[in-house]
Amino acid sequence: MIKYIYPTTIAQNDADNSELPIIQGEIDRACKELIFTNEPWHPGHLQVSDTNGNSNIIKEYNMPYLTRYINTCMNEYTQHVMGHFMKFDICQSWITKTSEGQVAASHNHGQFDIAGVYYYKTNMKDGAIKFSNPCSGAQASQAWMQIHDVRIQPKVGTLILFPAWLDHSVDLNNTKDDRMSMAFNINIDRPIYNN
Repeated sequence: MIKYIYPTTIAQNDADNSELPIIQGEIDRACKELIFTNEPWHPGHLQVSDTNGNSNIIKEYNMPYLTRYINTCMNEYTQHVMGHFMKFDICQSWITKTSEGQVAASHNHGQFDIAGVYYYKTNMKDGAIKFSNPCSGAQASQAWMQIHDVRIQPKVGTLILFPAWLDHSVDLNNTKDDRMSMAFNINIDRPIYNN
């Protein structure tokens, strides 16, 4: 018998062709007003619409179609991972812009439950998202060292959900085009227990 003791579940969904233009339009509207700046602590790192981590672009710019798409994907994800639907809140959201020669260094969003990203602009050659093996000791083993990183090359409309504690990065953009995405953090509602 083989058991998977510590599986890491990542959800990848593609927006329906009928809703994709509407979702893209919601983000277009926000991008016209946002200012993107480099994170000062990461030279050569991507640009973000909020370097303080306090914004929620999805709520501030009223994006009902993107919200519904995230909700649908989250309901499917929590059903699969936890066995039932769970209430949740999109706590933060911001837009990233990765120009030629820029990357997103390895990081995680550990203070949240679920992290997600929606791909707004990509030419599918401008860098994949890379997830690092959460079993760090596997790198020292000849049997497991090949299973270190998993890359996903998204397309426009791809939405990816993953545990917020999972280290991830984005490969170098070697193209002339900007890659842009909507990143967000989600917390699962905690039940209140009465004694």
